[in-house]
Amino acid sequence: MKTNQKKKNQKTNQKNHEWDVIRKPFQSIILNLQNNASIADRNYISTGDSLWHAQYNRVTQQLRDLKDEIKLKEKHFFG
Repeated sequence: MKTNQKKKNQKTNQKNHEWDVIRKPFQSIILNLQNNASIADRNYISTGDSLWHAQYNRVTQQLRDLKDEIKLKEKHFFG
């Protein structure tokens, strides 16, 4: 019973490592975009300036596009 669990854990660890190979290079970019979106949102709420709202929309669109690109790479890599 323990050997089956150990093999399952090894497969899970290997798959997580493979996913990290694709996702890890983008982590800092994703965090930066999330922070930028948060700043734009906070500034729009405090000032009401529509330029901050437009900036928020641009940044969130970039974030969605990047996540879609990562998903496509994963789909191509893992089948």
